[in-house]
Amino acid sequence: MSEQNQRLFEYILENSASISEEWLRQRSNIKGSIYSKDADASVEKKLREQHLYTIETIASGFLDDQEIFKQRMVKWTTEVVNSRIKFDTPIYEVVEALSKTRKIIWTYVKTYSLIHSSITKEDILSWSEVYHTTFDKLLNEFSEQYYKITRQKISLQQELIDETSFPVIPIVDHIAVLPLVGLIDEIKGDSIIEVVPKRCAEKHIRHLVIDLSGVNYVD
Repeated sequence: MSEQNQRLFEYILENSASISEEWLRQRSNIKGSIYSKDADASVEKKLREQHLYTIETIASGFLDDQEIFKQRMVKWTTEVVNSRIKFDTPIYEVVEALSKTRKIIWTYVKTYSLIHSSITKEDILSWSEVYHTTFDKLLNEFSEQYYKITRQKISLQQELIDETSFPVIPIVDHIAVLPLVGLIDEIKGDSIIEVVPKRCAEKHIRHLVIDLSGVNYVD
């Protein structure tokens, strides 16, 4: 089976350009999406490059040496996750795009099976199991990394919001002012309790004056 797997891998790579073209033709117009049919030329070029590597990564799942697939999967995940986050791409759009890729590549696997009489039903069943397992691993790795990086991004944004919402302003040694404005509700109150003491410790503040003159309502 090792030789058969290698030949299938090579067949998919030989047809990767055709697979990618078919995938690109199936796009529709999605406003603001990297996957849109009317996407900018530079975006389409990047998308094409990434998709060719996607095909290569998936095809490597058929190889006996699974370390090759793992290495390519890590590289693929890093590049695609960062790219999709940069374009603010919803994860369901990524899943849909990968689903189309899954179907197209499998049609080439079936075609390869039909033109080679030496391939048995057992071979096809084995390839099917390997193929779908490979795709599941790729999708799971992408989803996990996408979630982690998105959470990090949200956390940084929240820190920035907290920094501007609860500014601890030093005025003299170890003394600072905390000006509060607007509505202070339970959620904002909890944030103050969580954020402000840490910020005071970081700035070595011993006495904090809380300015409530800009507050119009306290829950």
